[in-house]
Amino acid sequence: MTFAVIEINDSRLQISEGGDLLCTNSGYANFSSATPVFGADAETQAKLEPLKTTNSFWQHLSNRPAGRGITKTSAELAWLQLLDLWKQARPRSQKAVFVTPASFREDQLGILLGIAEHCPFEPLAVVDSALAAGVGKNLDLTALSAKETCLYVDIQLHSTLLTQIERKKDRLQRSHFVSLPIGITDLKDNLIKAVSRQFIRETRFDPLHEASTEQQLYNILDSWEDDRRRGRAKKHVSIRLGRQEHSLTIAEDRMQSLLAEIMTDYTCELAQHLSADSRYLVANGFLPWRELLPEKLTQDADYLGEQTVAAGVLRMANSILRHSSGVPMVTHFDCSESVPVATEGLSPSQKENVPSEESGRPPTHLLLQNQAFRLNKPLEIHLSNGQLSATGEGSPVARIVSQAGQILLAEGATRLTLNDSTAKVNSQLHTGDILAIEGRECRLIEVLN
Repeated sequence: MTFAVIEINDSRLQISEGGDLLCTNSGYANFSSATPVFGADAETQAKLEPLKTTNSFWQHLSNRPAGRGITKTSAELAWLQLLDLWKQARPRSQKAVFVTPASFREDQLGILLGIAEHCPFEPLAVVDSALAAGVGKNLDLTALSAKETCLYVDIQLHSTLLTQIERKKDRLQRSHFVSLPIGITDLKDNLIKAVSRQFIRETRFDPLHEASTEQQLYNILDSWEDDRRRGRAKKHVSIRLGRQEHSLTIAEDRMQSLLAEIMTDYTCELAQHLSADSRYLVANGFLPWRELLPEKLTQDADYLGEQTVAAGVLRMANSILRHSSGVPMVTHFDCSESVPVATEGLSPSQKENVPSEESGRPPTHLLLQNQAFRLNKPLEIHLSNGQLSATGEGSPVARIVSQAGQILLAEGATRLTLNDSTAKVNSQLHTGDILAIEGRECRLIEVLN
């Protein structure tokens, strides 16, 4: 049986199916027109029309009004956004599995399932997001010691959730969680205030004085953060606001220092909940601020890809589908049930995400931008204008060498990942492995004579 995976996180709601991401959006809603708009379109109106825009209806999912001046309830808005996402995604299956954070209360889960009764799909189960992330990173196949735990670190619009996963005998399960009252919205607002102070010092113009220029500034900084997420950080940020085009250019290193200033209290609080004997899984929402996080989350943590959680749900499919009635809440997983994802009915692009029997064999080529580069001599990978290349242009991010019949990663940038985990120098590379840096991927392949 095939099914869609619906991940509920107000910073990035997304729907995927069989290994393909179909759509993603944030938990914003705007009511300036007769038909509400959601996600990025609503976010671009948040400062212009604060009384007609809300972004807390998922966090406070209930049957109460979603906000001051808004007649619709949080549940109604959540339902409308689910309908909007499903219409955009257009999955083949009419069945779905919800993935929710540990902070979702029992009454909120009940409301979510009630909403689903009025949606064009049948809910099969509700899976804890931290557990799905753990299975997606193969923790069910890894020898976690009895004392070792794993902490799933996930940032939402209004909070940061730290959820502990532990292994007890042959069971991987969610343990407890801590919610810190700081989220993406707070960090963005603080960055806007910091840049505004810089604006006032240099131009005597306050961009927060008018809603229109505040929204302009918000959109520009949002675009800057998106560039950082995709590995396209610029040497400076040029900002032109208002009718008189007040202009300010901030060097990248200055932006870095501004970010560091606004994140000091946040990282200190985050660090208090980190311990030396835990393994860390960090959700991809942290990518724009990754290098500013506590050291434990920048050195040895595994940064998840946007499909890691959905991949975990697919690997749990047999366990999920065993329930013949009702909609189970899945917070643990029997590791003995770990099986490869079935490829029946998947498209060729989806099958590429399933581990093959050839994995483990040394690769002969690197597949990059539809070109295969031989690995019989050292090969450098560069990042230029947001794209990976092997032509020597841009900043070097990896160096691959052949040594004693093995293919090794001789050098790697701090942001480089290998199969969704932080890439480590001298790692042996195998056929099917994927190297990536902030969304740009290349694959190790074997070309047969």
